[in-house]
Amino acid sequence: MPTRVRFLAPALAPLLLLATSFAPRAARAAEATAARKAILLVDGGPGVKGDDVAAIGAAFAVALEQFGFGVVGEDFVAAHLSGRPDLRKCLEKRPHLGAGVKDPEAEAKGIDCMFDLAGGTNADLVVEAVITHEPPVAATREPAPTKETKGKKGSKAAPTKETPGSPEKWDISLRLLPLDVRRPGADGQGGCVNCQREAPDGKSKSASTTALALLSDTLKTELKQRPRATLKVHSTPTGAAVRMDGYDLGVTDLKRTIYAGEGHLEVSLGDKKVEQSIKAEAERVVELDADLNAGTIKERQDVVIPPPPPPAKWMRPVGVALMVAGVAMAATGGGLWSINGNPTGCEIKTPGQHCPERFATQNLGIGLIASGTAVAVVGIVLTAKGWPKKTEHKLSIAPLVGPGALGLGASGQF
Repeated sequence: MPTRVRFLAPALAPLLLLATSFAPRAARAAEATAARKAILLVDGGPGVKGDDVAAIGAAFAVALEQFGFGVVGEDFVAAHLSGRPDLRKCLEKRPHLGAGVKDPEAEAKGIDCMFDLAGGTNADLVVEAVITHEPPVAATREPAPTKETKGKKGSKAAPTKETPGSPEKWDISLRLLPLDVRRPGADGQGGCVNCQREAPDGKSKSASTTALALLSDTLKTELKQRPRATLKVHSTPTGAAVRMDGYDLGVTDLKRTIYAGEGHLEVSLGDKKVEQSIKAEAERVVELDADLNAGTIKERQDVVIPPPPPPAKWMRPVGVALMVAGVAMAATGGGLWSINGNPTGCEIKTPGQHCPERFATQNLGIGLIASGTAVAVVGIVLTAKGWPKKTEHKLSIAPLVGPGALGLGASGQF
């Protein structure tokens, strides 16, 4: 590479920095969203055939893809459980929605098992669905039982007994198990009467369209109407089990997403346990220090730092103008420096005579490159400072001392 071409790099650097600094955020967000995976587990109850499960499962997959989830089927999950008999048993004996488990501990264990299954296959969400189907039954008429009577003349029409029929009926139950909060999420119940598995015209109400609408509504409830918060738990000694409302969250030191709102937290290790009712606001951080030896808890409150004053309105447009001007100056300087020493194109009167005049633009070109680069850098700084700043959060410790939910209140910063 010629030496002069290498000196053009400073002229292009501001332009490259500008391009990388303002890459579209939407593309990065779409890539992150597309990376989410959902395990889809569809069970067919009485009257449901394999084709029914496949067709309605396809409708579920469409709803999941609309919310940015890649769908992972049961066969795929089973194929990735080699060497994990515990997860394979979990997949084969998962609790059905209609079973109505009355034992809370058994229900919690079953849900924890499903979360372990999702974690073993690197999924973000488990969708459990149970489908039941009642085929149509036609009305029937049968002769009613009669008693023979003697001595009576004449004949009568034999009485009949009519049994009413029933229409075709589909019922669908849903439950979402989001892996981020490790507890049951939104659920849904729906169905249709006098409808088939799939509508002949593709538009009329059917079991498949009902499934699509039901899962879409349930996902909207889960993802848009159930705000999250962040829970951090530390303990002395470490390695204590953490449970929220009876559901296992993991062991300390722990950082976990939870549903915003009120909940009951338990931290235990062996025969030592401390518990506390907490309230987490949406998009905030709740951080707790649990001392199992002293039976105390300290809560760190999430304090919102007021945003800085908005930047001056002139900074962004001036910064952009300086960047453009700086790049133009540097490019012009590179062009001037590249023609240094070339003939000026003076008029030649005698054949064979060479033009003695040559361009002397090296110093001017280098000066423009340096000046343009400096101007572009100033423009980049002004443009960056001209963007509005986001609200920041800072954690300060506000201890809440006392065993369980009782105790003395104290506040302060450490």
